[in-house]
Amino acid sequence: MTHLISTFNDDDRIAWQKLVLLVGLGVITLLGSFTGPGLVVRLFFIVASGAIAFYLYSKSTPEYISFVFWIWFLAPFFRRFSDYYNGFDDLGIMILAPYVVTLVAIIKLVQNPAQLSRIGYSSFTLALAAIAYSFWIGWLSNPPVAVIRASLDWFPPVVFGLFLALHWRIYPQLKRSIQKTFTWGTLLMGSYGIYQYVIAPAWDVYWMRNAAINSVGRPEAFGIRVWSTMNAPGPFAIAILAGVMILLSYQPPIFLPSFLTGFLSFLLAGVRSAWVG
Repeated sequence: MTHLISTFNDDDRIAWQKLVLLVGLGVITLLGSFTGPGLVVRLFFIVASGAIAFYLYSKSTPEYISFVFWIWFLAPFFRRFSDYYNGFDDLGIMILAPYVVTLVAIIKLVQNPAQLSRIGYSSFTLALAAIAYSFWIGWLSNPPVAVIRASLDWFPPVVFGLFLALHWRIYPQLKRSIQKTFTWGTLLMGSYGIYQYVIAPAWDVYWMRNAAINSVGRPEAFGIRVWSTMNAPGPFAIAILAGVMILLSYQPPIFLPSFLTGFLSFLLAGVRSAWVG
């Protein structure tokens, strides 16, 4: 095995490192949910996710981007699993992990602020300025926690989009990384989505009852509007639709299982507004 790994190029080695770190993060979080204090597990997940993101950022932009997508795909699942064994967390602090890993990209903006003045990035800078202005207005008239929480829904995606735009020179590598991530992500999320609909796992049912969100269906088998490993049917439908469309664009070796599980779970989500793309 050591000899085999030594024959990989740098990109392959970092890709394997990302896989090992991601799987290790998931395994430790799941095992910790059984045995460890809830707060410790939740904080570990956030800190470890951020540390891995920073490491990958420093080693490989494509693998960092892939890791960001994976954390967005999986963090809500780990939150529900932890809640089931450690008690419902009203704050949902584990959901901070996707924002943390995404905001690692801001390092690029801070290191190269002159690039933001180029005309090609003006739409991003205008969006960031609008968010900053909205944050200031909100801060003056609303509770700070609510303002910060609302800003997290707007600021990180724009920063991440700008980060992608700034790396246009390595577009082929980014494209391959995103294609692979969504191919396997669609297979995993699609498969779990079908399992969720048929079985209604205890942690998902527990979350539905405590979160008191009526729009996700009934907490029973064949009654759930599928949201798979994500936190609601709407975001899941958009993510899985993107995965299905990416699959159609290049048809990888695992096209058929990924497409079938992804498309079926997309339909089971019941988000009709997403059916028209």
